[in-house]
Amino acid sequence: MRGAVVPAGVIVTDGGTCEYAAERPDRLAAATERHAGEANQLWERSDKMAEAIPLGQPILVGHYSEHRDRNYRKRIQNMTIKSIEESRTAQDLADKARSSAYAQKKRMDPGVIARRIQKLQADVVSTTNHLTHVIQFEGWYLVKGTEEQKAASLKKINDTKAWSAAKIAELEADIAREQATLASVGGLPFDSLDLHVGDFFAAWPGLCEITRINKKTVSVHAHNRYNERRTLDITKIKPGHIIARASEGLTMEEIHTRYGAYTMNTTYRHRTTETLTPEEAEQARRETQVKLQQEIATREEQVMREKG
Repeated sequence: MRGAVVPAGVIVTDGGTCEYAAERPDRLAAATERHAGEANQLWERSDKMAEAIPLGQPILVGHYSEHRDRNYRKRIQNMTIKSIEESRTAQDLADKARSSAYAQKKRMDPGVIARRIQKLQADVVSTTNHLTHVIQFEGWYLVKGTEEQKAASLKKINDTKAWSAAKIAELEADIAREQATLASVGGLPFDSLDLHVGDFFAAWPGLCEITRINKKTVSVHAHNRYNERRTLDITKIKPGHIIARASEGLTMEEIHTRYGAYTMNTTYRHRTTETLTPEEAEQARRETQVKLQQEIATREEQVMREKG
């Protein structure tokens, strides 16, 4: 049990991993429904109680019913306030459920899983380095220390070895589980890109031509007004960003035509990863121009009416 201290005399068996975080959106959604239902019930009860009081009926001060009337109205007020509080609680829980669901969805993103694997692998290296440091430090006492120091150093080395072995085994199990999760979601997008020098893709600098492929980055020549050269993170490239392959042998004019279709696609289709054909891009551009001209004509007509 990671991070748990079992009291003496208590027998514990391993029940496996607990998906507490994955179940959190469902728990919050259930709590949202519960509080929302309570809010509706309180509101309906207070509204039904208020129907017993005629509209505009004041409290009859000095009448024998004054005290009872005040208490009755106070109950309506308290019930209404409680209903509003329950409604706000339900809204807060709904927001948390939505955020938790997004976090769980993001947690299954291939890039996020890959970063978790890198973190676990770094922890394995750190644990190994710690063991090496302890052996080197305590080794001096094993050679030149007293018998008491030798015994203490040997014990510390053995304890560190046992701790490191257990820690590394735990980390490797986590790595294997995360790698299986990564494989189940299809792996990293750039693993299937098969990039080559001379390929073109769309990125924030503009139309980029790959000039060199590194381990984690790509060196590119950005065909923009600055004609600059940059190094970009390879994990940011997705299949939908590819504009042209070097093996296609396209001219720069044809590549720019494709890139123009891609930019039209991101403009008129809210940045989807599909690619518009040049004909579709031209049709979208014409439709936008027509709408713009109609808006201008409508605005001019309104101005003329206001002046007239």
